[in-house]
Amino acid sequence: MASEHFVAGDWFPSLTGETFTADSPATGEAIGEVAQGSREDAQRAIAAANDAAAGWARTTAFERAAFMHRIADEVERRREHLVHTLTLDQGKPLHESRDEVDELVAYWRNAAEDGKRLEGRLANSFTPGKRVLLVRR
Repeated sequence: MASEHFVAGDWFPSLTGETFTADSPATGEAIGEVAQGSREDAQRAIAAANDAAAGWARTTAFERAAFMHRIADEVERRREHLVHTLTLDQGKPLHESRDEVDELVAYWRNAAEDGKRLEGRLANSFTPGKRVLLVRR
């Protein structure tokens, strides 16, 4: 597991330098050291997101869609690693982790396509019983 935060395209240790050990809830075994984020770390990430927002807004819907499809492609490429990491971290069965990763890919692809054809309707949920809320800016 990474012991740093990923902000604005780079990895950074926590500003406090603190970490914690992540343990598997299923076995109790240590699975990795993780950076302990602080309020200042969150503020740094929020500032980076705000700085990136203007550039993102200047891209076309088709450019944004292509970028989001690349994210979905990368999640698919790393599927098994992500499935096993979720299971280790959360103690859930592998089939639930697989479903969660597959749902993540579907949501990225759906968001990519929805952005190209915003018509004022809400997107459908990938999962029965879940509702998707959409905020337009």
